[in-house]
Amino acid sequence: MTQEYTAALSSAKLINAILLKPLPLSATDILRIEANSSHLKSVVANGLVGDMLPINTAIAAATAAILAHDKTGSAAEIAALVSADLVTERDAAVAAVAKSKVDSDALVKAAQDALAASEAKVAQLQAQIDAYTPPAPIAPPATVAVISMRQARLVLNNAGLLQQVEAAVAAADVSTQIEWEYAVELRRDWPTLTAMAAALGLTDVQLDDLFVQAATL
Repeated sequence: MTQEYTAALSSAKLINAILLKPLPLSATDILRIEANSSHLKSVVANGLVGDMLPINTAIAAATAAILAHDKTGSAAEIAALVSADLVTERDAAVAAVAKSKVDSDALVKAAQDALAASEAKVAQLQAQIDAYTPPAPIAPPATVAVISMRQARLVLNNAGLLQQVEAAVAAADVSTQIEWEYAVELRRDWPTLTAMAAALGLTDVQLDDLFVQAATL
């Protein structure tokens, strides 16, 4: 096997592999066919095709393809095809860049809109905070710690409790009777008073209210 035949066989296998690809072929594949066809053209020019056909059908198929190409397309036409492929690839790349820019602009716009909405919400909440007026503190209930015995009897009489209290005092021990009869004032924290109020069914709140009322009499 001659060196020329070996080179032609290698080129034929490469060209056949490319020709098996789906059409249309890429610009790179066309250039590879053109670059590897020189050996096969040399074989054809030297009249060796007939001898090689029985030996390797790949060379025959590739040679036939090159011969057909030589009849239908020149090197200038191949260059035009390559150029068209490159232009197509370039246009596709430009379109992809344009789409990416559109997508990027849309994302930026969406982010800006979201930021504007957040800032508006913050401003709205701040306005509500600025306009908020806290309620006035609730004053603790008024209390009176000490009233005079005169005030005590008057408020009990007004409440319809005087007779019950005096009856309770009369039934109490002597110390309680002396306190009630001769004390100048009545203190809210007097333990006997708390016990008597409980016996009469008065709550602490009601007792406090009686002291507050008594202070006005």
